[in-house]
Amino acid sequence: MRALVLSGGGAKGAFQAGVLRRLELCERKYDFIIGTSVGAVNGAGFAYHGADALINFWSSIRARSDILRLQLTAPFQSGIYSMSPIRKMLCKNLSGLPSIPYAVCVYDMRLGRIEYKDSRDYATERMLEWIEASAAIPGIMNIVGDRYADGGIMEQVPVREALRRGATSLTIISCSPLRRDPEAPWKTRFPRPLTNALRAITSMEHDVFLHDLAACPKDAEVFAPETPVCDTLEFDPAKLERGIHAGLGALPVNVWEALESC
Repeated sequence: MRALVLSGGGAKGAFQAGVLRRLELCERKYDFIIGTSVGAVNGAGFAYHGADALINFWSSIRARSDILRLQLTAPFQSGIYSMSPIRKMLCKNLSGLPSIPYAVCVYDMRLGRIEYKDSRDYATERMLEWIEASAAIPGIMNIVGDRYADGGIMEQVPVREALRRGATSLTIISCSPLRRDPEAPWKTRFPRPLTNALRAITSMEHDVFLHDLAACPKDAEVFAPETPVCDTLEFDPAKLERGIHAGLGALPVNVWEALESC
């Protein structure tokens, strides 16, 4: 059983879209998809409409406001950003039945555990909520139902879940380089409290990321950018396009050599 596993990474997900287009051109077929955070968004988009539509989605983003809406009135009651813009985009583009079953990773903040929501168990409308939850960084964005949040808190690359579901062949697409960029997210100008929060989240998520990749089978096919595409919330059109093109030209990396040097 062949599984496609997609990591989290926010705006860096543009790289995944490029790799998915490359794999589609190679006529790769998958039995199921599982993704975290932006990997949930990309996984659903690929499952419904394929890589061309996914690239069109990323190419249509002109600013962060196309994805997230800044909440000036009551940021501390929910989050600094509302995800209503991306929710509208998902509702517009995902309808009917996916051609490939997909699952998304969410974090239940009430019970303190990871859960996986499968397209075979929920209607599309409900899956849209789970996708939104999977990408909602607590404190930065509104979480769903005051309970469900970004699955990347506990699982950046859902390798173990793919194996638990019976995958015998894995293609893994990471949004981030295997080696951490010590400057991220200082490169982007945010208010200091948000920058500090993103710095802490980035460090934590990279440690989770390495722990997840350590579960990779030796024969897993892994794609990752050589250098950071952009920062997590940096929806700059030029950088997103470079991310897409980096993905189109990406080659599999030796994850074990990279892990040994980390």
